[in-house]
Amino acid sequence: MNLNIGNQPEKTLAPYVFLENAFSAEECDRVMEIGRARALQPGQVSGGEPDHAMRNSSVTLLNPGPDTQWMYDRVFELVTRFNNQLWRFELAGAEPMQFAAYGVEQHYDWHVDLWASKPKNARKLSVSVQLDAAEDYEGGSFEVDQSGAPNAVGPRAKGAMILFPSYVLHRVQPVTRGIRHSLVTWVVGDIGFR
Repeated sequence: MNLNIGNQPEKTLAPYVFLENAFSAEECDRVMEIGRARALQPGQVSGGEPDHAMRNSSVTLLNPGPDTQWMYDRVFELVTRFNNQLWRFELAGAEPMQFAAYGVEQHYDWHVDLWASKPKNARKLSVSVQLDAAEDYEGGSFEVDQSGAPNAVGPRAKGAMILFPSYVLHRVQPVTRGIRHSLVTWVVGDIGFR
C-alpha cells in the first residue's frame, strides 16, 4: 500500500491520509455491483432537501449485513490504525456506508462533514474509497483545502482511500466525462474531539 499523509509535523494536526490499494479492484467491483443493485436517490446536504447548487449526486445506503460487513471490517481496520497513529480520537462506531455516483456536471461543493447524527454522537473521521479506475471518468477530483496552500488532490486509483477529520474542508469537482463512484462513511464518537 502506498501512503501519503499530508501535513504531519504534529501528529494530532495531520489533516488527511491518502492510501492507495485500500480495496482491491475485485472488491471495488463487488461494492459497485451491490450499490448499483439498489435504488439511488438524490444526495442531500445535512439531511435536508437536495440542494443541487451545493451537492448534485446520487446515493444509496449500504447498511451492515451479510453482503456488506466485509466493507465495514476493512474500513474500520484502516481507520483504527491511522486514528491510533495520528489523531487518537475516541470513536464509537460509524454511520451507514453510502454508495455515491457522480455523473457529468455532478459535484459536491466545499463543505465539512460535521453533523451530529444522534444527540451523543458526532462525526469525527470521514472516509471515501474510490471505486472506479482513473481513466473511467474525467473531472470529479476529490480536493482537500489546505488553508492558503494549493489544494491537496486525492488519489484517483481504483481502491484508494481518503481519510480525514470531519472538520476538514473538502469537495468533489464536477465530473466532465463518465461516472465517478465512491464508498463513503463517517466514523462517530462522543461530541467533542477527544
